[in-house]
Amino acid sequence: MMPGFEHHVSVPLKEYNINTNLILWIQAFLSDRKQRVKVHDSYSKWCLVESGIPQGSILGPILFIIYILMICQISVSHDPGNTKIFLYADDANVYYTITSDEDQKKSANSY
Repeated sequence: MMPGFEHHVSVPLKEYNINTNLILWIQAFLSDRKQRVKVHDSYSKWCLVESGIPQGSILGPILFIIYILMICQISVSHDPGNTKIFLYADDANVYYTITSDEDQKKSANSY
């Protein structure tokens, strides 16, 4: 399983000199979450939530801004000429144009 947002959020938070205890608290807030669905009087089984941020949380908008900043930094630092990012509301798409064999190798090895 790939590390979730809770793992990746610590890097930019450290860069912004956020207190380590606060970073650990945010990671704990986003880790090991479960959810289930209720339909009338019946409940589904509990399922592990491996991505996303709890809806309606106070931290949600702040963490979304951090997420967008991370994506923009990655696209600019990776290859600004060949990387495009499209943002709309709460959605983001990142496109990388491969123009040579070297681009393909860089792209394959960077993720």
